[in-house]
Amino acid sequence: MTTSDDDTGIMDTLVVFEFPIMHSLSEAQIRGAACVWCSSSLAPGEGVGFGGFTDWRPHTCAPCKLLRGAVLTTYEAWDAHQHGCVSCQFAACLGDPLCAQADGHRTALLEARTAAGKPLPTCAACKQEIRVIEEAFVPLAWFGESGPYRSFLHAGGCTFVGPITVHRGGADGGS
Repeated sequence: MTTSDDDTGIMDTLVVFEFPIMHSLSEAQIRGAACVWCSSSLAPGEGVGFGGFTDWRPHTCAPCKLLRGAVLTTYEAWDAHQHGCVSCQFAACLGDPLCAQADGHRTALLEARTAAGKPLPTCAACKQEIRVIEEAFVPLAWFGESGPYRSFLHAGGCTFVGPITVHRGGADGGS
């Protein structure tokens, strides 16, 4: 399977936000003979390539591409809603419940993360795992020194005081 022009944007975004730490990949994953996420074997010409050169030709299987792509698109939808909804902006500051549309985005994102095998989100400020059932939280997309980040913040209830400093701590990139 090859990457079409329509896939270029999602593949580029997957590389930035979802790609595993390179030293964690096996030789088969580096050569494109196994998916970078689930490690399933890929026959020559199978899977979706991320580009590369010489022996560096990482690929993903189609199911993982769809699952990881869903994580990104649901995050981006919720983040866009958060920036456009005045009700949600005030609620996030006060720790009040978000609007029904935001709750739908949150649910879709959590389902996508679960399907992709991602851990529970952590707060970029206090570094604590967010208890998604009990705690309100919102997306936080920002640019750091080494590039863009997709992360989360407790909504109104985080006890952290001080500047936000996020360090890339693995394939999940702080999210």
